[in-house]
Amino acid sequence: MITSFIVATAVPDSRSTAEAVGFVLVALGSMALVLGAARMSSVVEVDPVRGVSLGFRLGIPVWRRAISRDEISEVADGTLSMAGAGGLGLRWIGPGRWALLVRGGSVVVIKVPDGPKEYLVGTDRPAELMAALRELGQG
Repeated sequence: MITSFIVATAVPDSRSTAEAVGFVLVALGSMALVLGAARMSSVVEVDPVRGVSLGFRLGIPVWRRAISRDEISEVADGTLSMAGAGGLGLRWIGPGRWALLVRGGSVVVIKVPDGPKEYLVGTDRPAELMAALRELGQG
């Protein structure tokens, strides 16, 4: 509410109501984009029964992929820079390769033979995620 007031009072003198409305819509859309980026997160859930659930959020869920435990052929650790991924977020980085990257650095690579596909998941705790994924494969 306060944000809308601030934006509405910042409208420059314009020649038409349509221009003023356009300015407000662009300003509100820009703020929504910035707030969404500030709340960007990737979510990885490892469940012994269901397998792995990958998710990407911008405050609200944007993308989700479920991978059953039988689909995972290999897990590995690695690194991926923001430049190497082409930026942050959910990124297509080549045929059959997707990255969930909130910051550059350590990633866990989940390989799925159907495709073939690779999911590179950025994480601050790669050892814990690798251990959970390997345990899932042994179960």
